[in-house]
Amino acid sequence: MQIVYISNQPEVSAETLEHVAGWMPFITSAVFVCPARLEAEFQFAGGLAVTVIAEERLLGERLRRFRHTTDHQAKNWLLRSALAYAAEIAAEFIMSDDDSRPLAEIPLEFFKESGQYHSYYFYDLANWRPRASDYDRGQHTTRSLLVRKGLPTLSYSSHMPQIINRRILREVGEWFDRTAERRSAVDEWSLYFNYAHREYPELFHPPQPFRTLCWPALPTDWEYDVRPPGFEFENFYPRLYEPDGIFGDLPSRFQPREQGAITRLKIERREQLRRIYDSWPARLRRKAAWIAHRTLVRWRDAAARAPRVTRWLAPLVPAALRRLAREIVLHGDDPAWSFPRPRRRKPVAR
Repeated sequence: MQIVYISNQPEVSAETLEHVAGWMPFITSAVFVCPARLEAEFQFAGGLAVTVIAEERLLGERLRRFRHTTDHQAKNWLLRSALAYAAEIAAEFIMSDDDSRPLAEIPLEFFKESGQYHSYYFYDLANWRPRASDYDRGQHTTRSLLVRKGLPTLSYSSHMPQIINRRILREVGEWFDRTAERRSAVDEWSLYFNYAHREYPELFHPPQPFRTLCWPALPTDWEYDVRPPGFEFENFYPRLYEPDGIFGDLPSRFQPREQGAITRLKIERREQLRRIYDSWPARLRRKAAWIAHRTLVRWRDAAARAPRVTRWLAPLVPAALRRLAREIVLHGDDPAWSFPRPRRRKPVAR
């Protein structure tokens, strides 16, 4: 089976490929799509055969559109949908992110079993709230399109590999190009699987919850919609491996003999953070921060309607309290406000 990546991070990709070679024995070859200037850096030596495709060649006539957009989600859609037209891509392949790493041995049956595909979702897009990033805006755009077309609205971009049928991927791309939103930034994973589940139900098992550790990186990044029943892949965040990160004393490279023990430590530490976040003190702090946020926003809006009164009252409020109020107005509905400091971990001997 072939695994396919879109990447401009050769160092991260090289480490990820070590994990794949160690834990995914059914993978026999890897394809990397990267900028032409980086082709030589993706010629990795090792047990897996590696093919490198320059993204400029893959995109063809889409290249101009790719270069003229700064939207990360739009670029991802253009690249991944173009895989359906590349001769190097197999009829069935595993599509993955360059920072998605297996945590244990993964059999082929995780992706395809009894002649049907498995698929893994992490959210119902109707419940996705953030709007800060290109990814967030892409989630909302995708939901709107799916609703208008009468398709399910699950999000499958859970930073874990998924199996893709090249013929269906091409059909999805051609279908999307016929819609009024064809130049919108959409989530390529969610568009593919929601379309495929409706049009080819006989080819798919029912969707399952995702199994990705560190998606999100930290519990305070966003709330779960569904909880993973276990962890088979890690969404690799370099910052978590920095000295003050939760994995700061653990190696990021694959360790053939110790990798099982390292995986257990990672899951234990990440789940400890989740337990703290889910605890009653954290929930109360979260609720208190939300109430303070809403109250101060209302006061701010009322003050804007009465500027003379505001100028008269402002000197009576201590500067420290005014700074705190501004912080709460800016961040008070952010779940990070409710997150207590975790217990200091013991160092792990290397």
